[in-house]
Amino acid sequence: MIRFALALFATALGISGATGAAPDPTQLAAQIDARIDAKLSAHGVKPAAPASDAEFLRRASLDIVGRVPTVAEARAFLDDKSANKRAKLIDKLLTSPSAINHAAAVWRLAFVPQSAVNPRVQFLNISLEAWIRDRLRAGRKADELVRDLLTAPLDYLDREADGRPRPVPGPSALAFYQANDLKAETVASSAARVLLGVKIECAQCHNHPFDKWTQQQFWETAAFFAPVPPQGPEEKVVPATQLLLRKTVPVNDTKTEATPKFIDGADPDWKGVTDTRQQFAEWATAKKNPFFARATANRIWAQFFGIGIVDPVDDFNPQNPPSHPELLDDLAAALVAADFDTSVLVKAIGRLAAYQRSSKGAAKTQNDPRLFARMNVKGLSPEQLFDSLAQATGYREEIPAASRVAFGVTAESPRGQFLAKFAGGGQRTDAQTSILQALALMNGTWLARQTDPEKGETLIAVASAPFLTDAERIEVLFLATYARRPTAAESEKFLDHLTRDGDAGRKAQLADILWALVNSQEFLLNH
Repeated sequence: MIRFALALFATALGISGATGAAPDPTQLAAQIDARIDAKLSAHGVKPAAPASDAEFLRRASLDIVGRVPTVAEARAFLDDKSANKRAKLIDKLLTSPSAINHAAAVWRLAFVPQSAVNPRVQFLNISLEAWIRDRLRAGRKADELVRDLLTAPLDYLDREADGRPRPVPGPSALAFYQANDLKAETVASSAARVLLGVKIECAQCHNHPFDKWTQQQFWETAAFFAPVPPQGPEEKVVPATQLLLRKTVPVNDTKTEATPKFIDGADPDWKGVTDTRQQFAEWATAKKNPFFARATANRIWAQFFGIGIVDPVDDFNPQNPPSHPELLDDLAAALVAADFDTSVLVKAIGRLAAYQRSSKGAAKTQNDPRLFARMNVKGLSPEQLFDSLAQATGYREEIPAASRVAFGVTAESPRGQFLAKFAGGGQRTDAQTSILQALALMNGTWLARQTDPEKGETLIAVASAPFLTDAERIEVLFLATYARRPTAAESEKFLDHLTRDGDAGRKAQLADILWALVNSQEFLLNH
């Protein structure tokens, strides 16, 4: 019955094994906007006004490349008078190397969400993110990326003396397995959440209380990952010989054993298979399987709107229906038609009237984040915050050559320390910072150096430029932080502060202005 329902759903989405033409982003955007507008109309809600060019530029830059725009990028976009400049911006941002870096951070958090809150796992981020970055640079699409992840060779899984997983030298996917305790059932639970949007772990000890999944189905899924044996400190390395085909796993450490079986009821075809994980990965990412397309499309939507069509993004169940079912179907079908090239969805989202709306609401009816009547205000991820601060202040991280080749960042570097301090958080639309985080921004050593008039690169450049007037210096700082020019009132206010002590105090006053700008809510939020 489940298989029949999935087949009907796949047919409705137009999903098949054949490759079709990738959707046109503009046409797909019109289709998506029609779905959203219909829901707004049904609720009697009028959408917010369009965002300003500066608001859109900063939002798109943060969402796609993970940082605020440069001053040159802001000037060029704001001064561009062409009618289609917003669509051109989205396409241009996607070609930036920074887009791959940011996508790697987003995928890493999806694969290992526990790394955001668990210090024992955070240090594994570097190798995993570097591995993802290498795959994306090589042109791997979403389905290929997750297949590579799930079928990564397990011939180097090491632990410290206290049992903690030891980082693998160089880019590696093994952090996914290490973060999940090298246990088949934990890896299976994580894979189901990431790939299928299903929290099947609720059925580990008994049948799922709120969904159709049974305990038997959980352990049949875990059996696909039986080549990942539990380890203790005394078993430090997994020999490659253990990666032979295994078809059973003990159920809750009992004498009962489960054999691999897909959750749609299908039995695997073991012909020519040498690793059970490969069977699961191929089934999960197949075009005819609607789970992966829907879960991935939903994650992409949440990245840009701060909340999923199904939210939480990894909890597809009957008690948690999508806010826009047809819209989710459209996105999933488009992703399949594009052979899981996620850039197609990003281009369409960037062209949406819904994405281009202001975050400033004009009525309480626009406040429901799942109606998308206005843009949801989103808190910056730790990566977005550090990279935006670095961009605005002119910081360039000095990394030893060996670390730069392997990772691009180290745990001991200013960026690594910053990310560890700001790790955590919850819903993107909550936009909260802890007291420690706020103190780190207001008087932390790193930011204090970047806003030091004698050390900060941006401040040195702005203060020493002989061709800039004081008003233009203020304008540069606004462009560097907010991607907009100051209003007349702001310009007058900051100009009074800049010139109050004459030439002797100009550098210090510029530093005050930059410090105030980067500590403001306008800078710390993606709106």
